[in-house]
Amino acid sequence: MAEIVPLFARCLWTEWVDPIRFNKQHIIQTIKSNYSKQRKRNVWGTQSSLHHEYSDKNNPDFESVDYTSMIDCYTELFENFFNDIGIKCRFKFMIDNYTVTNEDQHMQKHNHIGWGDDYIDFSCVHYLECDSEVHAPITFENDDPHQKFLNYTPALKKIEERSLFNSYFNARIDYQIKEDYITIFPADLTHSVMKKSDEVTTTKDRICIVTNIQVLED
Repeated sequence: MAEIVPLFARCLWTEWVDPIRFNKQHIIQTIKSNYSKQRKRNVWGTQSSLHHEYSDKNNPDFESVDYTSMIDCYTELFENFFNDIGIKCRFKFMIDNYTVTNEDQHMQKHNHIGWGDDYIDFSCVHYLECDSEVHAPITFENDDPHQKFLNYTPALKKIEERSLFNSYFNARIDYQIKEDYITIFPADLTHSVMKKSDEVTTTKDRICIVTNIQVLED
């Protein structure tokens, strides 16, 4: 069998997070309480429509989310992540945000490379509550200049079989979300949450925690 190597791939790392290892229900309860007060809480991103706390954590109108119970769980997960991708390093992480979307809400394209005052190496989304059948996936944009390969090879545009393995052919990829899973990706990878299909209706909340990771110098 031929050897197939995903050369220079920008990998996603997705792992299950045991929900009993942290105070999941209390965190969700706080987030839902905040969402009930104001469906659109968004001081960032004029093209977005969602509820989140980024750049608004000190707002007295909302309850602060206590992420303390997640620290040990995340520390172990991120250690496993770096071991799996073969990088030996020290790191620190910041639980920076939660997001809630429902019905027609969405989040514009962005990346985390210049998040706040820090340089970020990896970012992750941890889905506390979602339904893969009705909620929008996370959409990753292909900003690799080699994606223009499609422009020179019209036949590739007609390929119906699309997969994550040959995603370098695509301008974007929808990556399915799953409750109680975390996905880590390079911080410069542009992503968004698009409006769900008009044919799909739901009143369920799509809730995730956003965390950023910095690799530290020795």
